[in-house]
Amino acid sequence: MDKEKEQDVEVVYDDKCPVCRAYCKRIRLADPGRNLVLVDARVPGETVSEISRRGLDINEGMAVTVDGTLYYGSEAIHELTRLAEETGPFGRLNRLLFGSPRLSRYTYPLGKLARNILLRLIGVEKIRHPKPGDGAGMGPAR
Repeated sequence: MDKEKEQDVEVVYDDKCPVCRAYCKRIRLADPGRNLVLVDARVPGETVSEISRRGLDINEGMAVTVDGTLYYGSEAIHELTRLAEETGPFGRLNRLLFGSPRLSRYTYPLGKLARNILLRLIGVEKIRHPKPGDGAGMGPAR
């Protein structure tokens, strides 16, 4: 893996969810040497396939990869918050809700519940990916 790729912070999120999309477009990393890479979980690709291979359901939690380590759910949003800017109302609210691992374990499931209700209300289906080992391809790698 090259040094530049190691500096990437990759966030797998649902681009059809208005809240997920707004959050991911708004987040800014505090370290200017890192790149924030947003991956739409609805688009088949290498990262999305890896999440499925690990048996994780992207409908049940976002995924964030930092320095080669994959974080999922409340750990993912906490890790992203830890690396994010703290400035402005968004940064302060983000830090308040997800700044500690313990608090994230409580606030993240509430956000996930709100996401699921919102998607149902606006008629957006859950993300569908083949289960590992079912023989179906995920499509071309991105």
